[in-house]
Amino acid sequence: MMTKIEGNTAAQVSSTYGATTAHVRGATVGRNAGGERRKNDHIAVSDVGREVFSLVSKLKELPDVREDRVAALQKLVAEGRFSANAASVAERLLQNGGL
Repeated sequence: MMTKIEGNTAAQVSSTYGATTAHVRGATVGRNAGGERRKNDHIAVSDVGREVFSLVSKLKELPDVREDRVAALQKLVAEGRFSANAASVAERLLQNGGL
């Protein structure tokens, strides 16, 4: 399988996917034995590859916790205005594949 990489540096792709070697037009390119980047390496990324790279980059920027939602729920609990229907919560957990 050959992958084309355009619009991103090999270092960006390598850091994202952990690769140090790519196959371009049947030849292996990447880093030499000393770990230095070989000169004149060319990699092309397809439109789909660029889109995936862009989306992965955006996902990495998102927080793990929606702090605004947590703060709103904490306020409701502190004010005694939060109530949860256990059956509804269980149903949603089952629908969404659990925790």
